[in-house]
Amino acid sequence: MFDYKSAMESGHAFNKIVAMRLESEGISAEVPEFSFAKSKEEIKDYTLNDKDVIVGDNVIEVKSRNLSFSDNPDSFPYDDLIIDTVSGYEAKDPKPIAYVMVSQVTGGMFIFPTAFAKSWRVERKYDRYRKHEDNFYLAPKTFARPFSQLINKLKDNNA
Repeated sequence: MFDYKSAMESGHAFNKIVAMRLESEGISAEVPEFSFAKSKEEIKDYTLNDKDVIVGDNVIEVKSRNLSFSDNPDSFPYDDLIIDTVSGYEAKDPKPIAYVMVSQVTGGMFIFPTAFAKSWRVERKYDRYRKHEDNFYLAPKTFARPFSQLINKLKDNNA
């Protein structure tokens, strides 16, 4: 059975790792305090209002994967990546400026700028961990960019 609490705690830890990397580049990043939704209503509220990493007015979404890859998007082992559930992305307000993909194995990171969101495709997939089907946004890894582009964008926004 899928352990939501453990998955949320793990995800929060990766949010902190991304924030620390931004901080090491001189970018002030905030990771909201971890809280765990206990009811369906709290889960809905959490989905709508949770922010992984906040930099000024910008929100950054973090997705960790139990796959080996480096900071180079070409090192990702598949041609396409799952960005998010359609419902999860569409519910976000404000929309994140980027999704950071983090390797749980190597710590490698690269990004998917949401500027490409109109080019993402929708695919129905079975989530084997949560044991249900959902619609997901997928994108070819050719849309991925090095983490350094996110750093440069955030520094330009604060200049």
